[in-house]
Amino acid sequence: MGNILFVCSGNTCRSPMAAALAGRRLAGSGIRAVSRGLDAVDGGPASPGALTVMAEMGLSLAAHRSRLLLPGDLRQASLVLTMTGGQRGRVTALGTGFRVFALAAFAGEEGDIPDPYLGDLAVYRQCARELDRLVNKALERALGGPDFSLPGRE
Repeated sequence: MGNILFVCSGNTCRSPMAAALAGRRLAGSGIRAVSRGLDAVDGGPASPGALTVMAEMGLSLAAHRSRLLLPGDLRQASLVLTMTGGQRGRVTALGTGFRVFALAAFAGEEGDIPDPYLGDLAVYRQCARELDRLVNKALERALGGPDFSLPGRE
């Protein structure tokens, strides 16, 4: 079974939070949730706000280190979910044949997920709540919705 790859800009806020939230739900399924950034500097920690709000939700990002998205990451992913439509366009430009969607659109909604970077904890909490809701909806679809199925789950 492949990975579900979450992609944002710096890989310090949104995509690590989304991957952690998805990982909790995917535990024991054989599917891994991973994250990368389009503009990431390899090796950076999760932002302090992301660390705090994930801890409040019972998840740890302490071991997270940012990683730049590479074409090989796309080849290992069964599904790629970006935080914005613009990021979807950038990922799609890296190659064809990948299943790439903006997270909100894949979850059946419109809009982008705003970057909480440099925001206060209230901004991070709002982002985490939105990610939790959208990740749950996206996983419902990916794991057995009538219009989509991850490879190996048909």
